[in-house]
Amino acid sequence: MTSPKVDAVEYTVTREYFDNALAKAREEGARLEREKVAAWMVGGDYATGHGDTMTGLLAELEWQCKERGARLAIAAVDSLKDGHGFVDILRVRALSITEILKEKS
Repeated sequence: MTSPKVDAVEYTVTREYFDNALAKAREEGARLEREKVAAWMVGGDYATGHGDTMTGLLAELEWQCKERGARLAIAAVDSLKDGHGFVDILRVRALSITEILKEKS
């Protein structure tokens, strides 16, 4: 039994074609996943910002979640009635978080 002879040029062309096809498939898969995340963000009233990559989208989402959390904390504190000043302390902390987030953006 003899092994089949492989033409080095043909192998190189075939390998290049395969590598390019694989790279394109990976890019397409990544694009589809980014679109799914972006659609979910838009559906939840989150802005996608300049999220051209999955990392960019997730960074934008993280920042917005923190900002929303701070707003909810302020609203919750505002809805409380406390005659001991505790509510005022909580409100100052919530406002501080909001300001810190704004400075980071």
